[in-house]
Amino acid sequence: MEFPPTLFINLEKRPDRRKRMEDAFVSWPVPIERVEAVENTPGWKGCTLSHRKCIELAAQRGYPWVLILEDDCLIKSSERFTSLLPTLWSKRDSFDVFLGGPLFFTRQTLIQADPPLINVNGKTTHFCLIPAHKYEQILRDIQPTYAVFVIDHYYARNFRIWATSPHLATQYESQSDIRKFENKSATIFKESEKALEDFLETGEVHMHIENFTVERLKDLDLA
Repeated sequence: MEFPPTLFINLEKRPDRRKRMEDAFVSWPVPIERVEAVENTPGWKGCTLSHRKCIELAAQRGYPWVLILEDDCLIKSSERFTSLLPTLWSKRDSFDVFLGGPLFFTRQTLIQADPPLINVNGKTTHFCLIPAHKYEQILRDIQPTYAVFVIDHYYARNFRIWATSPHLATQYESQSDIRKFENKSATIFKESEKALEDFLETGEVHMHIENFTVERLKDLDLA
């Protein structure tokens, strides 16, 4: 099993974030590689094209899987990720995207209890592991110069998404390069993490994306 080559997306104009990522991942099992982000308007288009750029690199280099990070990724547990990798590797044909910390999800199905793996219809792409069998479809569906999909919505609608509990990564609260204002997602990360923990304990669902109205998301600066 090869530890996933790790790429992180970063705009040229954000050297502060680049340094923060390089400092935070200095002890990561493999060197992390910066991929210059595609800047576009609105910001989600650049985000989608940046993820495509990473997938294209992974395909060209023959990576068996690739870990793609955004430069606001806040890693919580590299040790748990490392310990989970043999299981993910052995089951890599059974999932299409592994999210290190889904912000929203609309359903859960237990894959296994130990270590925890849950099939979720999840959103956010600050930490996503993608096996090679999905490269071709992603590159085919997303045009290289024009994005029509928000990347996490595209994944949620088309792919089998797995996650674990607790979250492996969340996001720094800082000025969003996509939405152009302060990211206040920490509250919902806590709720989504608690919802997955409760699901593992009780089998019941306590979080639905439908509960997050436009008004509430605006209060959290997420709409």
